[in-house]
Amino acid sequence: MNYEKKDSYEQNLCDYFYFSSPNDFTVILYGNNGMSKVDAYLAGLFDGEGCVSYTRRPQLRKGKPKAYLFWVIRMEVNMIDKPTIEFIHDSFGCGTINLRPKMEHQNYDQYRWRCTHRDAFQCAKRIFPYSITKKEKLNNIIKHYEIKDSRSV
Repeated sequence: MNYEKKDSYEQNLCDYFYFSSPNDFTVILYGNNGMSKVDAYLAGLFDGEGCVSYTRRPQLRKGKPKAYLFWVIRMEVNMIDKPTIEFIHDSFGCGTINLRPKMEHQNYDQYRWRCTHRDAFQCAKRIFPYSITKKEKLNNIIKHYEIKDSRSV
């Protein structure tokens, strides 16, 4: 690779990732701190394909006349490539994988990895430094639990 023609961001990516050929999507993560490279890759997946939910919504409780507000804190990725979803699950070590059968307007089944609440907090902390698009929502999840934990001490 010719590094002189690349800006510093591209140069950084080239230092962390090795692409076996321009037409091959095989990515080999390498470097001194392998875990942060995986986290950077996961952050890229979430920025492009993921969904981060941090909202409050009302729900009726069984036997109660009035709805109460509860937090929806969730991270998920949907895609048709099962090995990528399994990689996410293995890398984070939490969450669930579900098969979503194709709908009439879709061509393929989808696989979904999802984690919620404290698991989402741990995942958000790992990928937050590398995230770009979802950084604000990840930060909201982190702050939510840091504030909650500081109150209980």
